[in-house]
This record gives sequence, C-alpha cells and structure tokens, in this order.
Amino acid sequence: MTAEELNAVVMAVFGPRGDKAYTSALGTLTKHPDVLIGAIQGGPFKPAAAIEGFTDVRDGRADADTKTKLSERTGFHAEMLILSALINYLEIDPAQPIANLRAELASGAGNITITADAPCCKHCGSMLDALGISYFGAKAAAGLTGWWNPLTDKVTPNGSPDFQKAIPGM
Repeated sequence: MTAEELNAVVMAVFGPRGDKAYTSALGTLTKHPDVLIGAIQGGPFKPAAAIEGFTDVRDGRADADTKTKLSERTGFHAEMLILSALINYLEIDPAQPIANLRAELASGAGNITITADAPCCKHCGSMLDALGISYFGAKAAAGLTGWWNPLTDKVTPNGSPDFQKAIPGM
C-alpha cells in the first residue's frame, strides 16, 4: 500500500486531525498484507468498525516496547508507537545500528508505510527516513514537548541540546 493509499484509509478511519488533541496513525507491511498497526497517542486504538482488507488489526500503543509508565509518556508520537510495535511484531532487536535495522525491517516486513492524520514531525520523519519507511507528506517542525525514541526508549525534552538533532536519543 502506498503512502497516499494508506493516508486515505487514515482519513476514512480518523478524519483530519483538526482540533483533536492527539495524532492517530496507521502502518502497513507488504510482506504481511493482512496486518494493520494503528496508534492513537492519547488512548487505545479501537476502530469502531472493521477496516477493509485487514484481518489482523493491532494497537501500536499497547504493543510498544517501553519501560516508561503510561502516565509519563509525553512525546510518544503515534508513528513511533507503530514503529516500536512493528519491531516487536517482527521480533527484531532495536539496539542494532540503523543500517542493520533498516535491512532487517525490509527483510521481515517488505515495504513499510506509516501515515498519520497530521504531518510527520521533524524527528519522526527523520527516523522513518533513516529506516526506509514511507510516510505521507512533508516533514513538519519538531514537536512542542519532548520526543520518544523507540529504539533506545529515551524521551528527549524540548529545549535540550539533544532535541536539536535529527533523531534525538541515539
């Protein structure tokens, strides 16, 4: 599924972000065409109805690998929740170099697409670019609070020197 096609599904399931407080996103894998991983930053992903073409619909927020308590998850963006859930689904070690991780993701998942109801922030877009994952639209500015790196399970606060990097927490 292309980023444009998945973005149409995102809009059909969630609608545009508009005034919603939290971003919602979906992710697909070409080697697992029946699997759909969804995430809503502020709560569980429970679609109101079946999503055509997908028999295995997963909640990225529930399947993300983190030691951070639910109440402390500032900066956990929907795209990165999906990435963490995807890494867990494929049983890949996230602590390896980006180039190795990119190759292992491509081998296990094929083409990966993650799109959201809002533009991808600077940090999420940079992470997805580094891993060869497609997303819809251009990268936006960095988020307003912090950003969680799903590979290292580190939250980098806005205003810190590390927050200025393309991919904080590495």
